[in-house]
Formats: sequence, structure tokens, C-alpha cells
Amino acid sequence: MTGVIEISKGDTAKLEIGLSEPHNPVMSDTNKNKETGELQLRHYGMPTTFNYGFIPQTWENPEGNGDNDPIDIVDLSTTNRKPLLAVADFLVLGCLGLIDQGEIDWKVLALEVNEAKALGVASMADFEKL
Repeated sequence: MTGVIEISKGDTAKLEIGLSEPHNPVMSDTNKNKETGELQLRHYGMPTTFNYGFIPQTWENPEGNGDNDPIDIVDLSTTNRKPLLAVADFLVLGCLGLIDQGEIDWKVLALEVNEAKALGVASMADFEKL
């Protein structure tokens, strides 16, 4: 499975896929400043302990209580992947279904394929199928 990283491990800057933009580019996420009402770059309060992104060409349908976004990927690899340059193949370890503001928000837990191979997470026969 291929994933695109939006937030690097150890970072607070938040990038987001632009669902309302043509061709859905990955771009800086913004929110409104509560005091001024102006748009500002969005940051998490604490650095992430993993790389975070999305799985291209997926979508959580809002008619089924989905969050209207692509399915999220949590990259548990040790490598710090830089956003926009980090398109990689991943081995799925599992999934976690969350409810966020009343919407279903799936997280796919994964390891980058080469790191999974090096760690012996799956047999070589499993990787030959990829």
C-alpha cells in the first residue's frame, strides 16, 4: 500500500491534502486566529512521535459517518520522513477506528516496507505478493 506523509515525526507543522483544490495538492493547513480572525498556519501542540499522512485514492464517506477525508496512515517506522518527498510503500500492521467529533476516522498503522523487511516483521513470501 502506498502512503503520502503530511507530518514528519518530531514536527508540529501540519500539512493537509487540499480537497477543495484542483488535483488535491498537499498544502499548509490553516485555521483562524481566535483573536484576529485571520488565517494562520496550523500546528500541533506537541511534536508527533510518528510520521502521519494519508492513503491516496481513499475516502471516508460522510454519508456513512466518515470524516470526508482520505484514510489516515500512521507510519511507525524509525525513519523521519519529510512531507511532500515522502511517498512510500507500507506494510499494514493493523487499523484503529476512532470517533472524532461524531465522525468515523480510520487510522492505518504501518511500517515502511524496507524497514519491515529488515526487522523481519513479515516473511519474504509476504513481500513477494506486494
